[in-house]
Amino acid sequence: TPNLRSPSTSLSHPYLKEVVVIAMNTLRNVHANHIVIFHGESGSGKTDNAQRLISCLLSSHCNPSRSHQSHVISAVLIRRLQAAHTILSSFGTAQTPTNATATRFEKLTKLIFSSTGEVHGAQIEVFGFRRPHIVGKGGCLHIFRQLLNGLPRTALWMMHLEGSRQYNYVKHHVASTKSQSAFLEVVSAMGVIGFSVDSRNDIWRLLAAILHLGNIVFRNK
Repeated sequence: TPNLRSPSTSLSHPYLKEVVVIAMNTLRNVHANHIVIFHGESGSGKTDNAQRLISCLLSSHCNPSRSHQSHVISAVLIRRLQAAHTILSSFGTAQTPTNATATRFEKLTKLIFSSTGEVHGAQIEVFGFRRPHIVGKGGCLHIFRQLLNGLPRTALWMMHLEGSRQYNYVKHHVASTKSQSAFLEVVSAMGVIGFSVDSRNDIWRLLAAILHLGNIVFRNK
């Protein structure tokens, strides 16, 4: 891939905005694909910085010459990508001793631009999900506590769910006071993406089933 550092700059670690400007300029002039990789230790800010980079790449100030239609598409994409990020954060991040929101998967976000810098679309691919964290080994996925604290009482009763301390997969993890509001954000994000009410309810029932399965105890005869 082309070097994102401009020959005219001596910065060995350019800021995100500089990376965006250089990438957009060379995209229009060289017409080549770019790859930006974020790597580092847990809690170093990879996920947050990736989101900032994407928002900046799609925002109008990075390319003021874009058409009105491109600006509209960018606004829609930003909203949908933010919604996807909210959902993935709840279903794919866990609380660990060193990081309250440790990401348990890898994500490839593709932004599609024309040769003139007009935004045409976006795509997210998720891979490398660490399945052991579904059952709380090394960190409990946030969506379980959010479900228990955010679902209405009637819905919890219908799924035979009680307080979080009743379930082996979540009872040893510190509860967050923001779980209820975070769950409402997930519900809202699902609406933005296009999840139907029936699909959402199926997901809640599946999560409830996982919590119940975690309480099954096997004994030798």
